[in-house]
Amino acid sequence: MSLAPAWGAAVTLLALALAAAPAAPDAPPGPPAEPPIAAPVAAAPACGGTTVGQDSGVLQTPGFPGPYPVPLRCTWVLDVSHRQEPSIALYLTQLYVLSGLTVTQYAYYEREDFHMGEQLLLTVSEQTALTSRVVVAHSPYLVVRLRGQRLEGNQLRALPHLLAVFGFNVTWEARDGHPPPPARPSCSASACSLAGSCLASADFT
Repeated sequence: MSLAPAWGAAVTLLALALAAAPAAPDAPPGPPAEPPIAAPVAAAPACGGTTVGQDSGVLQTPGFPGPYPVPLRCTWVLDVSHRQEPSIALYLTQLYVLSGLTVTQYAYYEREDFHMGEQLLLTVSEQTALTSRVVVAHSPYLVVRLRGQRLEGNQLRALPHLLAVFGFNVTWEARDGHPPPPARPSCSASACSLAGSCLASADFT
């Protein structure tokens, strides 16, 4: 006796039963997907700026003597045009960056695309960073620019004290006189034999 026909009939009945069963209702739509939350963007540290009508001050990289964020573009403008016969002395007391720093004087400076009488006074390099102590501008405007793309390999390093210092911390003063008075005696990292920090007292300028 063969069971093949009975088995075929059972499969046919099961298929008909599944076809006749009511379809399951669609699930209700869920809440719309929330858009992804953007990660907060850290604010850039204060860097650069314009100083007008002052006679002395300090310029430094963000977080000095610690590392500063890169890439970095900073421009400091010193305007001492309020003086009769102005000059500006920039004392490079703590200069650790080895490239990307320039010092330029102007007969007149309003903004990057509007100025007159430009003269480059210093381009910092591995050589000039060790030999320069002071920069003197014989004009009412001095502009210091820092353009940094990287940190490591671009900072002064010497055992045992100068292994974790970055950027610069320099002092400036405005003066009168023609010819201008000589700059004050100053120190620098190289003048200290790379053995420590050269510091200016609060009343230095």
